[in-house]
Amino acid sequence: MHRLIMGAEPGDPQVDHENQNGLDCRRHNLRFITHAGNQRNKSTWNRCGIKGIYKTPSGKYGARITINYKVFHIGTFTTPEEAGAAHQAATEKQIKKELTNINKHRIIRKLKQ
Repeated sequence: MHRLIMGAEPGDPQVDHENQNGLDCRRHNLRFITHAGNQRNKSTWNRCGIKGIYKTPSGKYGARITINYKVFHIGTFTTPEEAGAAHQAATEKQIKKELTNINKHRIIRKLKQ
């Protein structure tokens, strides 16, 4: 249903639900994204309860993000909320970068037709 709403053609990137609710197929909740970006948008549970956050031996909270199978350390923070905000900002920055590349490829393909 979501691919139909977005007008996706064979060969187009995946369609992602921004709010992670697969039943919410409103157009403003859908976006084209790479497989890697779609995997980053799924929820995971860990001891901190926040995706990409871990507790360090010093009692602080670290944030990390994985891009193309490489783990990048974002920083160390005093609260899990601060670490979560930093992780979210890094994730949004990476997704915007991927969306820009996807839109460029779709525009080029349509111009060639």
